[in-house]
Amino acid sequence: MSELPVTVIIKHALHGGYFCLTQNPKTVLMKSILVATDFSPASVNAVEFAAQLAKQLNARLHLLHVYHMPLIASDIPVVPDLSSMEKESLDRLEKLGEDLNEKYGITPFVKAEMGFTTDEINEYKEAINADLIVLGMHGHNKASELFIGSTTASYIENTKTPLLVVPSDAKYKTPEWIAFASDLKGLQIHSLDALKECALSFKAKVNIVNVTEGELLPDYNKSVAGIQLDHYFEELSHLFFFPEGKNVTEGIDEFIAEHKTDWLALVHRKHGLFDRMFNKSVTKKMIYHTHLPLLVLPELPYTDTPK
Repeated sequence: MSELPVTVIIKHALHGGYFCLTQNPKTVLMKSILVATDFSPASVNAVEFAAQLAKQLNARLHLLHVYHMPLIASDIPVVPDLSSMEKESLDRLEKLGEDLNEKYGITPFVKAEMGFTTDEINEYKEAINADLIVLGMHGHNKASELFIGSTTASYIENTKTPLLVVPSDAKYKTPEWIAFASDLKGLQIHSLDALKECALSFKAKVNIVNVTEGELLPDYNKSVAGIQLDHYFEELSHLFFFPEGKNVTEGIDEFIAEHKTDWLALVHRKHGLFDRMFNKSVTKKMIYHTHLPLLVLPELPYTDTPK
C-alpha cells in the first residue's frame, strides 16, 4: 500500500502530525483510512469507530461529507448559495474533528464536496490512496429487519478498496477474533491482504469458516484452497471450521453464536458467497448478527505474486 500523495487539497481539523507504526516487517499497516459521513447517528458512530481504529494503527484519518444541490420547487429561478453550503459542511466536519481530538487524541483531515456520494468517495479515496473505507450501516438484530443504506449498499457491490461496514450499535474494541467466511472456491489469495494486515496488527486469531451445506467431504479445489490459506496465514493463529447448515447464512450465524467473534470478513465477488448472503430471497431467512463490523474484501485481479 502506497504513501499518501501531498497534492490533494484538504483541510486539517486541528493542526498536528502523524507517524506510522510497523509491528511486523512482513506487513505494511494501513496508512490512510477514509470515512464518509452524512452526520446521521449511524455515520457518526462509524466516524468514532474509524477514529479509534486509525489511532490504534497510527493511520491518517480522513472525514468526507458530500452535500447535494438542493431541489427547489419554484417557478422563479433560485440560485443556491453553494459557498455557504460548503462552509456549513466544513464547520460541522471541523466540530466533529475537534470532538475526536478531545476524545481520542486524533486529528483528522476533513473535506466537504458537492456531488454524488459514491462518485465523490471514489474520487477522494483515489486522491488520498485510501487503504480502507469505513461506512456506517443501519440495522437491527434480525436479518428480516436489516436495512443497508443506499450508499453503503452501492459500495458493497462495487468496491475495489477494502470496506469496513460498521453497524449503528457497534462500539470499537480491538478485535481478538476475526471470522473469515469463505466458500473456498476460486479464491484469489492476495484478496485477503487487508484481512491479514489487520489480524497481524491486532494480533488477532482468524477462524476460517466454510459452511458445508450437506457436503460429506471437501472436494479437491476446496482442499487446495485450504492448503493455500494455511500457508498464507502461517504467521497468525488460525483454525478451520466446517459447520453444517441448511444455507450459508444460517451456518455463519450459528458459528458466530457459538464462537467468540469480533469482526466478520468476506471476499465479495459477484455470484459468490456475499451475493448468496444478501440476495433478497435469502435476506428474510437469515439470522445475521448485524452488531458485528463487516470487513468486505474486494476480489482482486489474479497475480502470481501475492503478499
